[in-house]
Amino acid sequence: MLPLYDSGAHAIPSGEDAVRQISQLGANRGLWFERFFNQYNEAYEVKDTAKNTFIKGVTGKCGNEEALRHSYVRQSTLVEACGGRSITLSADWHFATGLGNPHPVENGFLFHPTLAAPYLPGSSVKGLVRSWLEQQLGEQAEARALFHRLFGSEDKNPSQCVKDTQAGDVIFFDALPVMPATLVLDVMTPHMGGWYEKGGTPDASQAANQPADWHDPIPVPFLAAKELVLRFSVAPRKACDDAEDLIALVLKALRSALYHAGAGAKTAAGYGGFSELDEVVASQLGQLDKQLANALGERREEQRKEAKLARMSLEAQLIEGLRDDATKRENQKPEQAGPFINRLRDALESAQSWPDAEKAALLDFYGSYKQYLSKKRAPELKSLVSKLRGIQG
Repeated sequence: MLPLYDSGAHAIPSGEDAVRQISQLGANRGLWFERFFNQYNEAYEVKDTAKNTFIKGVTGKCGNEEALRHSYVRQSTLVEACGGRSITLSADWHFATGLGNPHPVENGFLFHPTLAAPYLPGSSVKGLVRSWLEQQLGEQAEARALFHRLFGSEDKNPSQCVKDTQAGDVIFFDALPVMPATLVLDVMTPHMGGWYEKGGTPDASQAANQPADWHDPIPVPFLAAKELVLRFSVAPRKACDDAEDLIALVLKALRSALYHAGAGAKTAAGYGGFSELDEVVASQLGQLDKQLANALGERREEQRKEAKLARMSLEAQLIEGLRDDATKRENQKPEQAGPFINRLRDALESAQSWPDAEKAALLDFYGSYKQYLSKKRAPELKSLVSKLRGIQG
């Protein structure tokens, strides 16, 4: 289905104008690339330099730094909660992924749907690790048993599997960008398009379809990324005695595959190789790790409080909630603390039937908080406190 743009009502930028407007607006480059190809001619054909013009309109810095930072913290927290581990590596050169996706420029590109930045799906990470281990371990029985456990099947071909397929024991997360990358226009120049299209068919005997070097190269532009830093994460699907060993094995295989084979498309041409972070990127990542440590510390404190509350009686939980909320600034200002004081009043009223220990704890809290009461509200609560002390055992 071809798009019909109302060009009379909207200015449609292209080329350098598009780059400038996308950058100024902070627009989603993935959405622009996948949904707004605007280089059709009047006959809805893509001619001349239209592909180059459109791709140039998407190039530049890609990914919102704040959104990527939040994503880094969220996924890292999830991975740790699952007992997993992560490694962060940077692309040696250009990285291309999703080239097989349909697109008017012939080659697509894979953007994360919400982060609007290049990434590697967890399924691709899983396939990369499996392919590397298959090359290293071969077809021995021990290897097939390991594949069945890690990936859920002995072989990618279901007909070759003796055991039933299942969910593998390792979860492979999407490899997400840690910081903004840069999108660039690259060009491939295939010489033997006829052979790629018709090789192995009756038409392959024609000179135009022979795999020879006399054919003219046909420049084909495509989108790629550079300065890309991805965080790869894996975790055990369930608790087991050797979970740490499994994760260590998978990460070792993943690191080797990324170092020596690469990920994404066109790895044979040098794309998709990864290596350790340089000093500058490592320093930037260190700042993210500080934020992550703070987030994890806050989460552990929340879990500690939740566990403590779970062991308390309902009355003690109510008192603990009052103590926490009493530290908020708005609840220490008489003109703003009305809702909180109403909660305290309700607690004092209901505490008439509480056990003695909880009554004492509530009275103790009241003693520490009464300094913030207004002259208007203090007598009301003082009366309830006197009544509660009068019936306290």
